[in-house]
Amino acid sequence: MLRVEGLTKSIQEGEKTRFLFKDVSISFSDHGLYVLEGRSGSGKSTFLHILALMEKAERGKIFLDGEELLKRNEKGKSDYRRHSLGFIFQNHHLEDTLTASENIALPLLIQGEKEKIALKKAKDSLLKFFSKKVDGKKAVLLSGGEKARVSFLRATIANPPILLCDEPTGALDTKNAHFMMGEIKKYSKTHLVILVSHDRKLAKKYADYLLLLEDGKLLFSKEKEEEKMLYKQMIRKKRGKIGSLLWFLFRKSIPKDAKKSVLTIGTTFFLFSFLLLFIGFFEGGRSFLEDGEDRSLLYLSASMSASKKEELPGSRLSLARSYRPKESEAKEILSSFENVRIENDYSYFFPSSLPYRENGYLKENVSLCPIWDLSLKNRNRSFLTEGEVPNGESMNYVLINEELASSLQNPIGSLLEVSYESSFECHGEEEDILLSFRFEVTGVVKDFAFLSLPRIFYSYRALEKSLESQTLKNGKTLPALFKEASGEEEWTSYSYLLFYEEKEAKRLKEFASACKEPFLITNTLWTSLEGFDALWQAMEGSLTPFLAMEAVFSFFSIALIAYSSFLEERRFLSLLDALGMLKEERVRYFENGVGSQILIGALLAFLISFPLSRLFSSLLEGKFGIPSLLVIPYSRFLGIPLLLPFLLLAFAAFLLFFGVRLPIYFLSKKSLAGELKDE
Repeated sequence: MLRVEGLTKSIQEGEKTRFLFKDVSISFSDHGLYVLEGRSGSGKSTFLHILALMEKAERGKIFLDGEELLKRNEKGKSDYRRHSLGFIFQNHHLEDTLTASENIALPLLIQGEKEKIALKKAKDSLLKFFSKKVDGKKAVLLSGGEKARVSFLRATIANPPILLCDEPTGALDTKNAHFMMGEIKKYSKTHLVILVSHDRKLAKKYADYLLLLEDGKLLFSKEKEEEKMLYKQMIRKKRGKIGSLLWFLFRKSIPKDAKKSVLTIGTTFFLFSFLLLFIGFFEGGRSFLEDGEDRSLLYLSASMSASKKEELPGSRLSLARSYRPKESEAKEILSSFENVRIENDYSYFFPSSLPYRENGYLKENVSLCPIWDLSLKNRNRSFLTEGEVPNGESMNYVLINEELASSLQNPIGSLLEVSYESSFECHGEEEDILLSFRFEVTGVVKDFAFLSLPRIFYSYRALEKSLESQTLKNGKTLPALFKEASGEEEWTSYSYLLFYEEKEAKRLKEFASACKEPFLITNTLWTSLEGFDALWQAMEGSLTPFLAMEAVFSFFSIALIAYSSFLEERRFLSLLDALGMLKEERVRYFENGVGSQILIGALLAFLISFPLSRLFSSLLEGKFGIPSLLVIPYSRFLGIPLLLPFLLLAFAAFLLFFGVRLPIYFLSKKSLAGELKDE
């Protein structure tokens, strides 16, 4: 039994308040056709929406089987619409992208019916009304009469005990109007039907009870006598699962919202791609520095020089004067290091680069880089990419870097000839140095790209032996002159070379940073990597605020898409609400739609970021000589990448919750009933 007491509803018209109805009380029987009449704007549709709990009254009570419905929570109200109520709307409000049978099946799906069963029941019901097959016909293609019949079937497919009809014949011709009223009359024989109509003649023909809404009062028409009504107990059904419904709606939303889906996927793809490339950029820089530890094994040498500041007479300025300290002084400075060798630096006589010959043919310039012992005993040889490490006792066998190897047809075994001559003044005499070497390449090593000159790595120990065998004009050798040269003016530019073992690298580097005047210990690689590391750390410091900005931007972008989707879907959501779908279920509907698009965009970004990173890295290498600077980070377990999917999932979950669920949840709190009102 449905009963209302003291129902009151008003609207604001300018500065005045007008009551649509005031203190309305009425009891309805468990079956029969109640036709509600009244002028346009009198509140008839509003009355139906209040009975459906889709709109709130200012005061009053609504009872079903003695239970006050307005005291139910949102779930309880949805249960009422889901199982006890059917609604025929004035303009039918069919979902255009769904077929006739799919529209009819919606109430069954909302009740938890399996999609296959629900669609079969819907198709069977269509056979009662249509001679031709319309079940596969989109609602947008249906005629007015067909839409009216489909709307009736949707409202009654679940056999609700109460049927509300808002102008179901308003847009129909006479034939279809009578057909529709005939079917509604049949349904009212065993169910309660409350129908709004403007057609008084039609209403009088089919109505069991005529009601008039006028001047805020609900009156029985004189043509019908008010009766005392008895009611049957309505059995409330158990709520079913709606997974089938959500999957059904998700599938149907894809073609309907193709443009919006592309926009959502594209936006997410852009956001995730930018994020991944940004993270990959910093990960690549970090890997570049870490990888340098292996390649730095080729540069286990440093230069040691000295410089004193001398005050200029009568001036605040000072002048730096370099000098060559005694070997004993240098050794004293490094006395705490057991694994550091101090050698004379003969590189002064070497040009920074010089031409070489390959198998007799003159080639571009090459740099000579010293390694104390090419045998590199007890060292990590991961820097070796091809060939073998030669014996360090001979100047005839060398290693070359990949830059030089790329210019050779067959690097391993290639014969390279380097010759040069130099002169210097010693004790007032001009001395000439002529050196010529014939190298055989035994191996290729990784080198730093930013030091990308072609390089030959030779044994410095072997060079020293070679120099000891060459006598100058004064009868002495170059190594002998070096030993005598401390403090002499013409030798002030010369320094020492320090060769150190791998285990001493870190401590020596720290020592060099703290070393005070007059001594200066330098290493080209240290300087380059320190600058690169400092730059990278400074840039990494911006990662956190960037990620925060990325998250905020992503949130507003996704939230805006979700909000626009919500506005476009308000009418359909109102229909689902009228059919008994819970607010949480509508939120899940949006999550399934927008959320899946977010995940698709993230997945595409994940898949495309790898070839993009390789392309970007190759461009950097070609333009700036910096390979593998962009590295997309991931770890593997049984060959499966783990880190990136986790990051993507976490970020997508963040966007889904904060960008979709929360906005839509709060938006859904607002009444949607107005979207279905035609009055």
